[in-house]
Amino acid sequence: MKSGRGSRGLRALLWGLPLVLVQGTGCQHSTSPGQHPVENERTGGFGGGAGTARAAGGSSLAAAGELGRAGGESRGGAATGAGGSEDATGGTAGGTGWLTDPGAWDPVATLPVCSTFVARHPADVWPGFAYRDCGAGCREARLVPGDGAGLAVTLGTSTRSNGDDLLLSLSLQTSGDQPIYALTTLAFGAGTPLALVSERGPCLAQMGGRGAPLVYKIAPFQGSLEYRLGWLDLTAPGLSWLDSTVTTTLETFDFGTSWGRMDARATMLVADSPLSTELSSIYGARGTLFDPSGNDGLLAWTEFLGPGGQVLAWKRGGDVTVVAEGPWDATRFGFSSDRFAWIGATGARVSEGSFESARLYSCKVPSPLAACEVEEGPVLPLSSATGILAVAGHYVAFNGCSTVQCDVYIVDWNEQSLYMISRLHADHGVEMIGLSASELFVADSSPDVRGTGDFDLILRYDLAELESFATRL
Repeated sequence: MKSGRGSRGLRALLWGLPLVLVQGTGCQHSTSPGQHPVENERTGGFGGGAGTARAAGGSSLAAAGELGRAGGESRGGAATGAGGSEDATGGTAGGTGWLTDPGAWDPVATLPVCSTFVARHPADVWPGFAYRDCGAGCREARLVPGDGAGLAVTLGTSTRSNGDDLLLSLSLQTSGDQPIYALTTLAFGAGTPLALVSERGPCLAQMGGRGAPLVYKIAPFQGSLEYRLGWLDLTAPGLSWLDSTVTTTLETFDFGTSWGRMDARATMLVADSPLSTELSSIYGARGTLFDPSGNDGLLAWTEFLGPGGQVLAWKRGGDVTVVAEGPWDATRFGFSSDRFAWIGATGARVSEGSFESARLYSCKVPSPLAACEVEEGPVLPLSSATGILAVAGHYVAFNGCSTVQCDVYIVDWNEQSLYMISRLHADHGVEMIGLSASELFVADSSPDVRGTGDFDLILRYDLAELESFATRL
């Protein structure tokens, strides 16, 4: 069995929480075109040894924080004045005191060494982004509302379609001598926070994973490796902490009604209830598993069989079903309420993330689960791909790489048209982080931040003006 797609076999573990705001300290990862960041039980982003620094009582982001400040000022310096903040729902727009206001947060017990707080009224605490225009159909904002610069970690970012809208979770950090983590989950279009959590002790607080927007994780930077998990209930927004701790969270995902973990890319494990830490197997691989994605009780993932691959899906009470298979490796995969989509790639080194050919494929989500009717989309001019693939409405968005650089691409499935998003700055890094039926969300990394796995601006594109900011290929 192939170990699978180079470093794509591992992904950063500790990621930002959707629908929530959490404070904590730094972590680390690295990426390159065609590869996934290395997943590590103790670290997860913010380009530097931030976790170790804070645990030792120093500045958690001494280097990366300064880089974030430089990057934020270069393009985002006027953000808190120019253009206003249409997403502002409360808080204090002029500073970052909203992160530590003693009258706005209640303490909760997670781990003995941690200092965890939950916002009483998230919408009153979160100041909202201050957007400014960045061209036709484009708005940009600093990542940390208020004065001063900050960063977000790409692997601390998780999104999920919410009807025609989007749930977006960000893992943020302020700059300065004593930086603060802030994890937030926002419901777009309005950008309303559904929950806010603050971690102010020597602990890390980030999302369960890019496929786990409802799972929270709190862990100490030093000592025994254990995690306290939290579950966000969307039916009546609120966070519940699981009674028992867990000792590993690699490849954690959720599927809307509960959560699970992909063990060694060979076994799919799920919890009987969202508040349980007991996991049971629903599938043992013949090949190598990738891309677990879920929503509304449906869980789906891909399997590399070498050669060829398949897309599988499962709902509680039923069997795991092969919904699509072919002579390709499904190298990036995602789905909406009614459509699966994936990049099917071929080539001698496809298991390492290098393509000789690639095409977008899609099919309607069958109900009940069964083999679907696979539709071919455009041929893709890619040598590799990175990050996530997102589906919303009649759009599919993904991050693709040529031999020169990586860009954001979007396909209008109804028209079978492929577009590449135009770069605002040639020397910035970009990565698609979310998609709704009407908007595209992109992480933008200034030159000082590019290559660290962090980003310092968020770009928001209106798909009604797609032709204005993208090139049809």
